[in-house]
Amino acid sequence: MPYRFRLETLLRLRAGHERQEQQRLQQIAQEMLVCDREIEEMQSERASLRERQHDALARGKRILGSELFIYTVSFRGLRSKELALEKRKAELRMRWAKQRDALQAATSKREILERLRDREASAYRIEQLRREQTAIDDLFTVSHPRGEAE
Repeated sequence: MPYRFRLETLLRLRAGHERQEQQRLQQIAQEMLVCDREIEEMQSERASLRERQHDALARGKRILGSELFIYTVSFRGLRSKELALEKRKAELRMRWAKQRDALQAATSKREILERLRDREASAYRIEQLRREQTAIDDLFTVSHPRGEAE
């Protein structure tokens, strides 16, 4: 009779939970990448805006007060969005760390059950071998009784 782990259902449940935790961690990592790209875009737009303003000044072009106001408002708006994204990224980093811990806990719980299953399976195999050897010994004893002359 083959070995059947009595907690196999629980082991499958733990493995499923671990997969869910892994997916959550990957989702947060994906959100962090998107946030990084958006931050880079904001930085690039601010640099481009600043460069256009400096180019206009370097060419000796007069900048009207309204144009300067538009540059300033645009620059501040981009910087404000960038700061909001930086805050979001920090929050995502904290969520990622918590999720990583949750994944490690789920992995640990699954591994504990796997080790238990492996130990029990090994003990079962040893016991099976012991029973087989006893049966072989009994057959030998029956077929070769003691004291028979050979």
